[in-house]
Amino acid sequence: APNGVYKCLGDDRWIAIEVYHEGDWQALCSAIERTDLLEDPGLSTPDGRRSREQELDTAISEWTSHMDEWDAFERLQKAGVPCGPSLDMGRLHSERQLNAGGYLTPVEYPDGTERMLPTLPWRFDGQPAQDVRPGPVLGQDSDYVYRELLGLGEDEIAELTESQVIY
Repeated sequence: APNGVYKCLGDDRWIAIEVYHEGDWQALCSAIERTDLLEDPGLSTPDGRRSREQELDTAISEWTSHMDEWDAFERLQKAGVPCGPSLDMGRLHSERQLNAGGYLTPVEYPDGTERMLPTLPWRFDGQPAQDVRPGPVLGQDSDYVYRELLGLGEDEIAELTESQVIY
């Protein structure tokens, strides 16, 4: 403790912060310029911090609410605090570090379009690249589901299609 996702400056901007050990706690307090928290004996242990988690969340939020999430991220990372901005899909796809590290990989779909899809966020030396394939397109397995799994006949499928229950 503390750990959570904290509101940053701007519309729907957040940063996740996680304190795992005493060094993280000290680095966090220093980075957010709240050394007074370090001097509080009630916050000197993980249990003490957990018992006052709401108070700590408020203190952290007071700092993050005035910070751009990338500025907060950079400052906390430099201090050694485990953290990261919380990104929606649009922002995730434009994040330089993820693109440079191969987290997003191009995948060609059966219709010829190419989409960038996320992969696992880690790599193993000497192991082949991950096999990332496209997900099924809408209706791809409909015939199998209707005929094989549900046992519908031609007339039933035609009727449901005509009434736009299925496509």
